[in-house]
Amino acid sequence: MNYFAYGSNMSFKVISSRINKVQFLFVGFLPNHKMLCNKRSLDGSGKANIAYHPCDVTWGVIYKIDSKYMNNLDRIEGGYERKTFRIITSTEDIPADAYISYNLTNALPDLSYKETIIMVPWSISYLHPTLSI
Repeated sequence: MNYFAYGSNMSFKVISSRINKVQFLFVGFLPNHKMLCNKRSLDGSGKANIAYHPCDVTWGVIYKIDSKYMNNLDRIEGGYERKTFRIITSTEDIPADAYISYNLTNALPDLSYKETIIMVPWSISYLHPTLSI
């Protein structure tokens, strides 16, 4: 199954600590959606979320995850709903599942969460040096 990760799950370190068998496939984007940190987390801070927003894009990473592990990821990603979207990559448009939440907050994300998201492009280019990010 294809999983479109944005926010902290773009980090291979983060997603592989949650799901044992993960394979990097592509960098891609979800058209007409904007990434916000407005999903209310259990600690009250904001976490990454996507919302429909014409003319914006949300960049992320597409991972291949065995479908038998998706129920576990659903549990870990509490407060989100899993939906299928068409993700655009440099070579093709592919369907992939992503999480969206309607449990919203105006609270800011905590510092460690922001640092994880900021470090993602460097971790992707380190693991996959042939990518241009």
